[in-house]
Amino acid sequence: MKLTEMLKELNIGKWSACWAFLTDGWAGIARLVCEASTKLLKQADADKLKSYSEFAEKVGAFIVCGIEIFVAEGSARDAGIATANAVAEMSRHIADGNYSTDELDADIRNIEVCINKWKAVTA
Repeated sequence: MKLTEMLKELNIGKWSACWAFLTDGWAGIARLVCEASTKLLKQADADKLKSYSEFAEKVGAFIVCGIEIFVAEGSARDAGIATANAVAEMSRHIADGNYSTDELDADIRNIEVCINKWKAVTA
């Protein structure tokens, strides 16, 4: 998905995005995305959101257990565990219906770690 498409889906105007980028760089864009995501999350039923988040977290823990049991030590195991843990952590971040820039930063770092671990598998 292109950045402009993502902004449109989140109901963020191009001029707002341009101004945020000019004044705060990528951090400004990240702030806009977090605010828009929080607005969307606030529209969801709070109990269902928490329930879905807890379910996704449990699925991540289940996948980690499966990987630990069935995948031999190595880069594929490390990448799989990191990915399942990243999904579980992101689920915890959205459980309260508020997605902060600190949570976004943590999720981006987790995704970067996962990408690098999966690159090591294919190398």
